[in-house]
Amino acid sequence: MPKHRLTRRRRMAAASTALVAGAALILMQYEAPAAVTADTADPIGLNAVSEYLGWGEAPDPVAVMKATGLRQFALSFVLSGGGCDPKWDGSRALTGGGDEKTIKRIRAAGGEVLATFGGWDGAKLGERCATAAELAAAYQKVVDAYGLKAVDIDIESTELSTPEVRKRVVEALKTLKAKNPGLLVYVTFPVDQAGPDADGADLITLAAKTGLVVDGWTAMPFDFTGHDGTMAAATVTAVTGLQRAVATAYDWDDDKAWRHSGLSSMNGRTDQQGEQLTPADFRSVRDFAATHHLARFGFWAVNRDRPCAGGTFTTATCSGVQQAAYDFTRIVAGYHADSVPGGDAPCPSPSVITTLPAGPGRTTWPLPTPTTARPADAAPSAGEIKPSLPGIATGTPTPARTACVPPSSPPATAAPTPVPTTAPTTATSSAPGGPGATTTSKPPVTPTGTTTSPTGPGTGAAESPTQAAGGAPAPAAPGGGSLASTGAGATDILLTTTGALLFLGGALGLIGTRRRDPEQLVG
Repeated sequence: MPKHRLTRRRRMAAASTALVAGAALILMQYEAPAAVTADTADPIGLNAVSEYLGWGEAPDPVAVMKATGLRQFALSFVLSGGGCDPKWDGSRALTGGGDEKTIKRIRAAGGEVLATFGGWDGAKLGERCATAAELAAAYQKVVDAYGLKAVDIDIESTELSTPEVRKRVVEALKTLKAKNPGLLVYVTFPVDQAGPDADGADLITLAAKTGLVVDGWTAMPFDFTGHDGTMAAATVTAVTGLQRAVATAYDWDDDKAWRHSGLSSMNGRTDQQGEQLTPADFRSVRDFAATHHLARFGFWAVNRDRPCAGGTFTTATCSGVQQAAYDFTRIVAGYHADSVPGGDAPCPSPSVITTLPAGPGRTTWPLPTPTTARPADAAPSAGEIKPSLPGIATGTPTPARTACVPPSSPPATAAPTPVPTTAPTTATSSAPGGPGATTTSKPPVTPTGTTTSPTGPGTGAAESPTQAAGGAPAPAAPGGGSLASTGAGATDILLTTTGALLFLGGALGLIGTRRRDPEQLVG
């Protein structure tokens, strides 16, 4: 072989190596955002936020995902569309409409959903289906329509208070789980500050005796008739009461009972006059949930997770407390199966870091032992379970900390999602549930402007630039990532530049070698 041909082949090999190495360096910098993969191991429903597409000004779920890192939604509410026929809000078909399109968009963006049945008002399937078998078939119809991996039964009002309906729901869910191995079932219901009332306790006991293992018994710890201390303290006490009821009914140890208990709170002002849950309260509750590995941590509803425009409180569209847009959602997005206390979802990109004033501290867990114990079969007395909660009730001051805010623009509200088809007849419902829920009048609140509430280190306090007024989206990258969204810094830029130069040099080397000797590829 001629000497010049061997030399040119070596040149080709070197150029090819540079080409491949350069391409690899460039692609390494374009990873998918951490938020997309952070919760891939999370059970569906663990960190789902409720969204009611037929209520108020429902935000675009995909825009919420981009702004917060949230990946799971509990879509509300499946009701009776006549008899035992399930429909969204009792009026919108399961398939072929806006609801199905929304679910497909969420999944295309890397998210997942669970359907919520029931709610406070409306025609409940548990009451309209005549038998447990018919009810199980109605649940199954929704599971099949979307290939669901989880469902949430929000059992309230007469559906919860009627013994025969409770029994029907439990038997139907047992059938549903038997026909769908791996399907996660959550049962959500209102609780008192001490935990489940007599109806709720009976529901748990009945499920245990029937052999139904609910993956997450979910307390709705709000709308108390009165409570001591902060809403964080009241929430912890209520969920602790739930855990005790679950442990007793199933004869489980504390850890197993905690891992089958959860909560779905109500952000901001609740339906009870003078009761409100702030972002600081919710972070304390999140730390409590992480310590005990609760099966579910969420809230009602993302529809309300924004400041009130002009300071006018409307329960279907804003929280009524001082917050930035999606503060509560971002707290939930930071909760995972392996969470430890502390840490909201990371800031969206681009963002700037600002210092927030000092504020109340987080509680140090584990939860102290309650001061009063009672036999498992005894009815709770008023105010009986009142554990001491230092750090929540009293508040330990913390130093100033940082939060992310959008560059040169105040938080903006995501564009409302158009109501898929026919909206509920009473879209101004104030309580979680179907059409016709009771509306509670509330006084206006002070305008929030662009002020953000105290947040923990590294927490996100603003919307993604894809939504915020004047903001530009970060450059797209393969797999949905971007240099900005993956935290590109000086090292990333240097590696990308080096890769580009290697790629270009390798390409030019190959071209030059071919031009010198057209026969170099022969023999």
